[in-house]
Amino acid sequence: MTNEADTLVSEGGHELLDDVEPASARKLAHAALDLFFDSGYGGTTTRDISAQAAMSTGALYTSFRSKE
Repeated sequence: MTNEADTLVSEGGHELLDDVEPASARKLAHAALDLFFDSGYGGTTTRDISAQAAMSTGALYTSFRSKE
């Protein structure tokens, strides 16, 4: 999963907001991909992603526009 998350963050394959720390976005992307693999996209909430990344849900929304 590491390479996919790094690609999402570095190549802009997401809706990353301006002025976001790439390390934070990468951490969230890694957590999301791990959870999507384990629980499926529909079975993963934004709260799950933020908890897996040990970040607040607010941090997720200040980094990305949405779960998509």
